[in-house]
Amino acid sequence: MIPNIRRAIVVLGMHRSGTSVIAAGLRVLGVDWGRDDEFLPLATDNPKGHFEWADVVYWHEVLLAVLGRRWNDWAALPPEWLDQPSVQAVAETMTALVRQRFGEHTLWGFKDPRTCLFVPLWERIFSRLDVVPNYVVVIRHPLSVAYSLQRRDGMTLAEGLQLWMRYVMDSLQSTHGARRVIVDYDDWLADPIGILERVARMLDLAWPPDPRLVSTYCNEFVDENLRHDKRSWTDMASSPDVPPYVATTYATLVQASRVYENDSHLADRLRPARVQWQSDAGWVYAGLQHVGRQLPTVPLAYLEVSSTGTALLARTLLVPHHFKDGLWSAAIRYTTMFPVRQIRLILPPGTGVLHRLQLTVEGSHPNATPAVLQVAGVVPLTRNRWGKLTDPAWLQWTDLKADGNSTIHINYLWEPASAEGVVHAVHDWLQDRHGN
Repeated sequence: MIPNIRRAIVVLGMHRSGTSVIAAGLRVLGVDWGRDDEFLPLATDNPKGHFEWADVVYWHEVLLAVLGRRWNDWAALPPEWLDQPSVQAVAETMTALVRQRFGEHTLWGFKDPRTCLFVPLWERIFSRLDVVPNYVVVIRHPLSVAYSLQRRDGMTLAEGLQLWMRYVMDSLQSTHGARRVIVDYDDWLADPIGILERVARMLDLAWPPDPRLVSTYCNEFVDENLRHDKRSWTDMASSPDVPPYVATTYATLVQASRVYENDSHLADRLRPARVQWQSDAGWVYAGLQHVGRQLPTVPLAYLEVSSTGTALLARTLLVPHHFKDGLWSAAIRYTTMFPVRQIRLILPPGTGVLHRLQLTVEGSHPNATPAVLQVAGVVPLTRNRWGKLTDPAWLQWTDLKADGNSTIHINYLWEPASAEGVVHAVHDWLQDRHGN
């Protein structure tokens, strides 16, 4: 262990790359991820948990909206994005969040795949907080990732592979020269204790950990049944969808994950693949833009659940995944062990039109009465509807009586505003919030 130094362990990796499993393993080594009720809720595509701090995910999504991007957009961020006023406003908020949550903690961490795109911003935040970042860069077979994204989000394999390159290349370039370790997800599942020890020794984390914690982790999280999209080197070689630079990049990183390699050597070995990918990605992206494959802006929402005395039980980020006929739809379930008395649904203003919302609260207590709450018709979230732009849009239900173990079901239809409208609305909202 490194004494008297405040460190953050940041897990970087493309979506669907097993970062949650690895984050859970790092907790065994003493890394503080925060409280479970601060994480994104369990989901069918991640039944063991995300280990993602909901507030960080939310502000990453705001950053993407401000910059005219989405999580599934492999175009590079705009030039000089880091110095834009809106980005700096978000950075101030994120700095305050981290300071409030982790304070003087000497070893804490977080993970969100979107962090791969924003490492330069986080480096500034760490500098302000006098925190030293260490990075765990997680890689997974690119075809496994692409097939998983195809199954979950309907992406083509070509889109998934290009996105894999964007997240991997950005994370490697941004952490060049920093203290980091590269981990292959398949190797981790094959030998979790061996890879844990390697990570601990390379990052000066405590070893050996409590064997009971290791046993619990292996029993709960190291599960081959969770790996639905396992692909082999043969699949890579035989697939016409895999560009040579993707295969080269993955092979190089797998080798680097097994044998220590200094940053300069690794960068030199990856340079030809990077150059080829940057050339290829440009025309592929332009082609998709031309045929109208660009997805609309995803509406972001917070769900606030309060108990007796309006004590806040949870503040959870809601991100719908289904889009059809110009509308986003979502069916989301959230479960809490405590009584629910108040629910608030919060969205930034100017982000679209709410066409239908049904919210059902059920409690397992024998005397609990299920509450079904509906918003009918069209509810535009605009400046006129919601008042001052500095206030987010919100719908609130009070005097609920869901006791015991309570489950909240939300179904809604949402028509998003134009991407340009969202960028301007969020930009104005942030400016007003920070008084700039």
